[in-house]
Amino acid sequence: MTVNLHGALIRTSSALTVGQRVQLEVFITGKRVEGEIVWSDPEKPLTYGVALVQPQNVWGISLPPSDWREKDDLHDDGPIIEN
Repeated sequence: MTVNLHGALIRTSSALTVGQRVQLEVFITGKRVEGEIVWSDPEKPLTYGVALVQPQNVWGISLPPSDWREKDDLHDDGPIIEN
């Protein structure tokens, strides 16, 4: 399973359809959340992309620090100075 604040890539034991609403329960955090199936893998049956109706950290994953930025964002505050 792959997760982020907006959803997850999941495998199921039952067939689902794109647009179907689902309830996800994360046993490790005890949280429940509503999601929607937004993608179905044509090459891997029972593998789906699910979007959370309300983005949030239901997974209990550690988030990057608030001052963390992408590499491309590091030089947005001014010119790059090279020696």
